[in-house]
Amino acid sequence: MLGRSEEAAATYANLMKRNVADASSLAVATNNLISLKGTRDVSDGLKKLDRLIEKIDGRFQIAQGLDLKLFSRQKEAIYTNRMLLLLHANKMDQ
Repeated sequence: MLGRSEEAAATYANLMKRNVADASSLAVATNNLISLKGTRDVSDGLKKLDRLIEKIDGRFQIAQGLDLKLFSRQKEAIYTNRMLLLLHANKMDQ
């Protein structure tokens, strides 16, 4: 990134649009793009993250296919970004 956040965001968006990477790379790109956008497009960010997370027995988990492919720090970053977006959207009940 090195201070070129607009270029990085465009690269991540292009990667996701073309859908040429594997699922774990797309998950990381999605999470990075959401981080770059910050508080802009909160609802869009939540929609994208909800595709990576599923709710099972009242608990949120990384989607089945991604669970074994992502490192624990990557999963933690996804959960953290989701929590921050929920705070910005004032949706504390989710």
